[in-house]
Amino acid sequence: MKPMTLLSMAIAGALGASHAVAAPSTPSLDWKPQNYSFVEVDEYGRGSYNDLVQRVDEVQIEIKWNAWSGDGGDSYKVYFDDQVVNQGTLPAGTQSGTVTFPYDKGGRHQLKLALCEGGVDGQCATSAAKPIVIADTDGVHLDPLPMNVDPNNNDYPKQPDTVVGAYFVEWGIYGRNFDVSQIPAGNLTHILYGFIPICGPNESLGNIENGNSLRALELACQGSEDYEVVIHDPWAAIQKKLPGTPAKDPIGGTYAQMMALKQRYPDLKILPSVGGWTLSDPFFDFTDKANRDVFVASMKEFLKTWKFYDGVDIDWEYPGRGWCQP
Repeated sequence: MKPMTLLSMAIAGALGASHAVAAPSTPSLDWKPQNYSFVEVDEYGRGSYNDLVQRVDEVQIEIKWNAWSGDGGDSYKVYFDDQVVNQGTLPAGTQSGTVTFPYDKGGRHQLKLALCEGGVDGQCATSAAKPIVIADTDGVHLDPLPMNVDPNNNDYPKQPDTVVGAYFVEWGIYGRNFDVSQIPAGNLTHILYGFIPICGPNESLGNIENGNSLRALELACQGSEDYEVVIHDPWAAIQKKLPGTPAKDPIGGTYAQMMALKQRYPDLKILPSVGGWTLSDPFFDFTDKANRDVFVASMKEFLKTWKFYDGVDIDWEYPGRGWCQP
């Protein structure tokens, strides 16, 4: 073989190799907001707890992109804050598409997509960043709650091995006009959120507010078994927009504020207080193991749904079930 032929082959091979790993065109991400949530709340609905609240274990991320001009690619990488969270292959020369993948962590990130040629370790061109918000009920996607504490509340240092707790009641946002941002939470180790009702026999509740509170609970419990837990007042707890949380967040109410409060005070323990003075009737039926089992399974699901809670407070109060009658 002549030397010129060898040189021509070498040049051709080098050009071919260079073309194979050339960087593709820079992709652009679709303009639509990238917002997801592990818990979806029917913001203006009126119905049962099961109708208003839907929970998933993972969200399906969907990213639309295009690189219309120039060369396409054969693979991609997805970044959240410069960390690769998904990658895969594409047909050679792909210039646009939609990347989908499951994701199981909440947070607020900067999303970027890299289009690559020669595999994910080849030459890549990376899109500009855009925000992605994955809402979760631990509040990890939220900023710390801005506080509006009465200046007459002094600050007190916490004492080791000492519990300093206080109740916060769901209905306090109405007549008392007192929301979560007004709690002097810096002085507390625990907040007891009052109150979480148990579906089933709640005759004692009918003795207050002309039966309105009982009717609200009966609506909340539609579709739930007796001895399952629900939210008593969804408007207050998860629907109404309150100070200090984003107006467009998928979850509102005092629960959203509690989620943001945990971002300000991560060591604070928040417990759902189950029962209460007029909501203790179902506890009397817990001598039946089947009823207890329903309650425990429901409570487990409740805590998986509302992750800002740190445990359970059982508030079985006397008298209940008519014990105060002579």
